[in-house]
Amino acid sequence: MSQGQLIEYETYLLLGHFFVIIIILFGWIFRSTRLWSRWVVYLTVFFWVAVGLAIGDPGYCPLTEWMWDIKRELGEKDLPHSFITYALRQYGFTPIEWKVELFSWVVLMAIFALCLLMQFIERFERLREEAAKGVVAPPPES
Repeated sequence: MSQGQLIEYETYLLLGHFFVIIIILFGWIFRSTRLWSRWVVYLTVFFWVAVGLAIGDPGYCPLTEWMWDIKRELGEKDLPHSFITYALRQYGFTPIEWKVELFSWVVLMAIFALCLLMQFIERFERLREEAAKGVVAPPPES
């Protein structure tokens, strides 16, 4: 592959990373993007937890792996484990490695909390819409 193609692929992966981050952070807010948000969150959790634990690398991200492969081909060295660490370093922040690990786990817990929040919001909206239409839920059985 030519250097131009590698740089192009790297750009696509960088944009992909930022798209995933934006969808996770803000996709749940708008009803039209909630389905996308939910699937992006589910896939992120699946790769970070299930695939990550299966291959011995919790927090595994295929986008990061592909991007690091390209960056190595372009001659970049000293790549961190996490894309978030890389992005912070690019903007002048040099996080301490143990803080990055802690931050990654905090992000994972925040994503789980976000999943619960999305479920709560959708259930609340559904109940509100049913109440507005006059649909009454049956009384609970005792």
